[in-house]
Amino acid sequence: MRNLFVRAAIARLLDTEAKMPRTTARLTHSIRANDAREDYLRTKLIQHDGDYWADIFETQDSSMLSTLAAADGLVVRKPGAPALNGGEAVDVLLLERPLTGPTFCALTDSEN
Repeated sequence: MRNLFVRAAIARLLDTEAKMPRTTARLTHSIRANDAREDYLRTKLIQHDGDYWADIFETQDSSMLSTLAAADGLVVRKPGAPALNGGEAVDVLLLERPLTGPTFCALTDSEN
């Protein structure tokens, strides 16, 4: 998580653009349309059959540090973005875990 802020700060000092690791994932469930500001939704990434799936945490309140600590990524929602159905693709900003890199859950056939 600290990489998210450190990279941005260093890039700003160097007058360059911070390149954050991103991926595309499919939504595990529908999400409503976005309001007038850009949102970053905390998500747990699940790997299944070679695809990443974004399981967005239900509570996105800024005081919920437990969901931020458990998140593998942030689903980026542009201002005014339309509602999306489960299975649709979204852009995910990857959060790096200290010492281990991104952590992903893997679905097994028994969990389908």
